[in-house]
Amino acid sequence: MCYKLQYKDDLNRKHQVLDVNHFPFQVNDNHAQFRFDKIYKAARSNEPPIGDETKTSIINTLIHIYLDRNEIPISALEYDNYAKSKIKMIAKLIGGNTHNYYIGIGQKCYNLFMKDLWAWDKLIIDQEKVLHFPIDRKINNLIYKSPWKNWTQIVSHDEVEFELYFSEYLIIQNILRNQLVHFNTDIPLNVEQYLWHGFD
Repeated sequence: MCYKLQYKDDLNRKHQVLDVNHFPFQVNDNHAQFRFDKIYKAARSNEPPIGDETKTSIINTLIHIYLDRNEIPISALEYDNYAKSKIKMIAKLIGGNTHNYYIGIGQKCYNLFMKDLWAWDKLIIDQEKVLHFPIDRKINNLIYKSPWKNWTQIVSHDEVEFELYFSEYLIIQNILRNQLVHFNTDIPLNVEQYLWHGFD
């Protein structure tokens, strides 16, 4: 099973990605806004749409990750810190002028974007090995029974709370990493894609 092709097929079938042969986050490309709208729609839960200025800022953040992808670490610990900085940035952008960090939506947007990088072969294999699972209710309920029914609804109201929630996020990621051996793969998103189809 080629999970990358399966994921692209999922996107084409469910989200009508414009062209599955074209990476949807090129600079100055309308694919980027179209794809982000689909990612954000999949990530948010009962939240109002974000403004155009915020959307542009988040898209630019993601595009810079893509352009600077050689800087994405290949060790799990370094990647965790890298992901934290990007998730925090996106979560704060979604929070706008408030003190809030929309960490649940932020991690989903970030991780789905990283899944796009994976699916379109924009990463080297050692980077693919350290990627995180996009956390949502299905994955969360399968692996880790947290107090929240819907992970994407989690909002931290200050930096201290963000650190607390991110620590729990990493607990979930490490539980998932420890399961890879049972699936005969060292690529987390192969397992995530498999689990998602297990719910169909």
